[in-house]
Amino acid sequence: MNTQPQKTNGSNVKNVKKYMFEKCDSTDYAIAVMAGVIAGFVDVVFVGKPGESILGTNVDKLTDNVVIYIANYHKKMNNQKGDINNISSAIRYFEKNYEVNYDQKLTAETYGLVDNLTPSNHHYKSLGHAPDLFGLLFSVVDQFNNTATFMSDGQIISINTHGSEIELRGNNFISKIFCGICNWFFHIMSDVAGSTSSRNSIGEGRGKGVSIPGMELFNMCNFGSFNAIKTDGKKEMLTLAQSMVKVYENGYDLRFGATMAIPVVLQDLLIRVLWVIRARYDKGRVWKECIPNSSHGDLRIMLITGDATLCIIDGLDAAIRSGGDFIQFVLRLNYIAWYKLIKMVIKEVTLRCEFSLEYLELELKIIDEEIQEYIRKLDNIDMEYVEQELESLHEMNVLLLETKDDKEFTEILYQSLEISGIKLQFHSHETFLKFMENDETLLL
Repeated sequence: MNTQPQKTNGSNVKNVKKYMFEKCDSTDYAIAVMAGVIAGFVDVVFVGKPGESILGTNVDKLTDNVVIYIANYHKKMNNQKGDINNISSAIRYFEKNYEVNYDQKLTAETYGLVDNLTPSNHHYKSLGHAPDLFGLLFSVVDQFNNTATFMSDGQIISINTHGSEIELRGNNFISKIFCGICNWFFHIMSDVAGSTSSRNSIGEGRGKGVSIPGMELFNMCNFGSFNAIKTDGKKEMLTLAQSMVKVYENGYDLRFGATMAIPVVLQDLLIRVLWVIRARYDKGRVWKECIPNSSHGDLRIMLITGDATLCIIDGLDAAIRSGGDFIQFVLRLNYIAWYKLIKMVIKEVTLRCEFSLEYLELELKIIDEEIQEYIRKLDNIDMEYVEQELESLHEMNVLLLETKDDKEFTEILYQSLEISGIKLQFHSHETFLKFMENDETLLL
């Protein structure tokens, strides 16, 4: 009877747990710091701040080309003739076809409820213009309710926009929701590279794009007192919410967010590639164990170390070159790198404390693997043989229960053991008594 589990080609989750909290050695830390220094150099020299960024200029041009391409593709899909050749025409095309009711640009247009609303910051204060889930949610709600929702100076402000309703096409609720989502997306496309008022016919002028995802939440941070220097050299004290509005107005938008992501991605790729090479050729792991995912503790710590190195260089550069101006400090700060660092540290802490969803998922996989292995053992048991053994035991049990004589009971027990293949030194009551009476016999 074969009770051994069959070997499978499936993944062994226990091997994953083996690497979950693997420690880094000096070489790992050296690789991570080196990658962070390289990324920090790229960040300081080629990213810098909006308006002075070498990479930022190229990302702006790429954004223009993407908007133009989508506009031409949209026209083609709708069987419209003519090509769009410049960014101003592409923006105008989307603005004309995807108007929304929450596009107010001045405080007066909001009945005076939203202070200091200008064409330079309305994309930032209007929640429907946010390129994230918050923006999508408020955009659809505003379109259905004929309202416009703003976040300013720590408050969420909703105004009535009756009289400027935008008809949502569609025959039922679901189709209207779909149309609302389309309106939101394509209106974002009209704003991501600036507006027609800020981009002339040949595309000059950068304009104010949409905010970096999540950055609009700083509008709720109406606290603190931060030093800012005006253009005339005078100082003013601003709250964090007011400061971030100024930061956005100086070009810290989604396009610059994409620019800041370049050194972060570079640092991440360098560490992952070098980790794979070392895991395969230095530590001798099989390729399956060289997948650079979050199940490897040493890789996670390397990524944290690399990103921390990048953030230290970025922070020192911003502090030195800002001249004590908080606005200039934030403009040179790599929002993407700092966000990623905080996220990775929090995730690592929860993982080390064993209450993260990732750790729970791993434990459940291990339990499932052990259950599957137990099932494989059960599948390999010869059930016919087991049934025969149970039947023999049942018959012996019946005989023993019906026997009242001790000698006969012993004889039946010996016979049953012999039938079952169990070898004994004595096979009957008489041989057992002779064995006990002979002082020279040994129990084997």
